[in-house]
Amino acid sequence: MSEKVSVIVPVYNAEKYLHRCIQSILNQSYENWEAIFVNDGSTDSSLSILQEYAKKDSRIRVIDKNNGGPASARNAGLDALQTDFFTFVDADDSISPNFIQKTLKAAIDNPCDLVVTDFSFQGKACGLFFSGLVNINPSQYIKCVFVGPVAKLYRSNVVNTTEHKLRFPEDMMCAEDIVFSISYAARIKSFYAIAEPMYNYHYDSEDSVTHRLARLELPLEQYMNCVEAPWRIYRDIINTSDIKQSHIISQWAHALYNELWKMFYQNKQRFINKEAQKKLAAHFRLRHKDFIPHVSLWKRLTAPQRHPRLIKILKFIWHTSKRAFKR
Repeated sequence: MSEKVSVIVPVYNAEKYLHRCIQSILNQSYENWEAIFVNDGSTDSSLSILQEYAKKDSRIRVIDKNNGGPASARNAGLDALQTDFFTFVDADDSISPNFIQKTLKAAIDNPCDLVVTDFSFQGKACGLFFSGLVNINPSQYIKCVFVGPVAKLYRSNVVNTTEHKLRFPEDMMCAEDIVFSISYAARIKSFYAIAEPMYNYHYDSEDSVTHRLARLELPLEQYMNCVEAPWRIYRDIINTSDIKQSHIISQWAHALYNELWKMFYQNKQRFINKEAQKKLAAHFRLRHKDFIPHVSLWKRLTAPQRHPRLIKILKFIWHTSKRAFKR
């Protein structure tokens, strides 16, 4: 193999974790790579750390820009791409020494436009339980595959076509990574899965959007973004000329419709404030209407995520009856 792989790393105030991330890239068994570090207006010593590493290794490129958020930083990395393959690594995470070598080999040998690996969280593997070449099934892909942008190897020609550039939505401060990942998957037919944890998700930063989202420390608009994410992906799919088959659009629309309901219920339950719940519900109804042309009435009425309480009751009855039958 001789192909060069780009590693895109968005960096914002990551001085505590940056050495670990950079060292994991330097330790790769496959040496034909370049690392594009995008400093997104850090106010700590992140930029100086990056510049020091760049002096020592010519494969490290540093882009310094004003703060615009993680989507803006990743997009700057995508705009700077000069290779056929790329991957994302977060500045507080790390990758195993054979990550690039194994994912690139899988992409070339099969061939396919996406390679997904398992990842570890607090030392334990979690995520993938299957290996090999898999045809993309929208509902299964969303449920079974880690849908963030990391732990994956991508092909540049999928995000930079002559008709369309796939980028992260910069007006979303959360769930923008899911929009990119699933929109990418909708453009390809299959992916290769490696059930080996080669991406190390450390989850160190207490100030991360994920932590703050769970603690209800973000404005209501950011929780609306989570509800809006499936709609954003849906709009991208139906408006992209690359995706012409109506049955593919219908499959994705149905899967994303379920996710729309799921995100709505999950985020609605976070708020005790009735006014916030009303605003979230009004936002949901606007997005819900757009799905009607591509999701039949029957599928809308029987969407599993639309009836979470009923499903819980049915599951309880099922498990209770199974225990009673065993006795």
